[in-house]
Amino acid sequence: MKQTEIIEKLNAKIIEKLQAGVNPWKRPWSGFAKTLSPEVFAINYVSGEAYTGINQIVLEPGYYVSYKQALDLGGKPTKDCGHMVVYSNQAQKVVEEEELLAKLEELYTEALANGDAHENEPWQVVFRPWGTFVRDCQGTWQTYFWVLKEYYVWNIKDCPGIREVKHERKVRKVAELNKTAEEVIEDYCKRGNVKLIREFGDRAYYTSGKHEVHLPLVEQFKETGFLYSVTFHELGHSTGHSSLLNRPTLTGNDGFGGQNYSKEELVAEITAAYSVATLGIDTDDTLKNSVEYLRGWAENIANDKSLQRNIVSATTQATQAFKLIFNIA
Repeated sequence: MKQTEIIEKLNAKIIEKLQAGVNPWKRPWSGFAKTLSPEVFAINYVSGEAYTGINQIVLEPGYYVSYKQALDLGGKPTKDCGHMVVYSNQAQKVVEEEELLAKLEELYTEALANGDAHENEPWQVVFRPWGTFVRDCQGTWQTYFWVLKEYYVWNIKDCPGIREVKHERKVRKVAELNKTAEEVIEDYCKRGNVKLIREFGDRAYYTSGKHEVHLPLVEQFKETGFLYSVTFHELGHSTGHSSLLNRPTLTGNDGFGGQNYSKEELVAEITAAYSVATLGIDTDDTLKNSVEYLRGWAENIANDKSLQRNIVSATTQATQAFKLIFNIA
């Protein structure tokens, strides 16, 4: 399935829950729960491990198995009862676009002349806003990007005849700094020419004039998830800069509580939700984008006809922001 189709499916699920009055991002368990329980987590029945990231949003709590796992345990998965889960990994591709190759070779030639590159050695360059590119010793250019993939799982309740698997409740680790998140942030800031500043204080904000994201020091955050939720919210704003997505809700800022301001808050909050969920970072006490929060901003948008329209519009723009941050084609 194409990247856009996977994201559209996720958006549809999120909108469905919002319409039902359910907060699809606020998890009903503590981010520091001591054990993994199928009453509050979606867990693989065979491994006993909890599904990560956005899969905890789209799956209801319980035990799940893949189609093959169900058959191996004597179960018969009920048709049409499979649930989509997604995962992301980094992929690479050879650059073939002639215009882009010409620009990259021009940068390489300049780097050779300046002594920043050397013949017969690999060379890497960040070419904003398209991404990170590597030229190998044979002169082939490659770029790296994030890919969403999908597969299906079944709740064991929908697998008649499945054998019992005994589990010991696993102790859940306290959240730690996320290496992948740091890589995504560093890569995006280089591509988008965004300056990220951490400083002691009680404010987190983005300034479009200087194209800077300001955040409190890492040690000021109580939870790792809170750190990344706030970080991706502000980075979400930065994607609207005139040099990037040129989003009218950012470039046409009409002040706190205004229509553009309110729409921009929806976009940034949903972008943060997509980001921390995709990375599998715990978010229960970190996300400010509860259904009430989203509705609060949506209600400020006087000229739009319904909450659903506001949310749909925001998810569309947040999808673009999310894909830019994660360098998803």
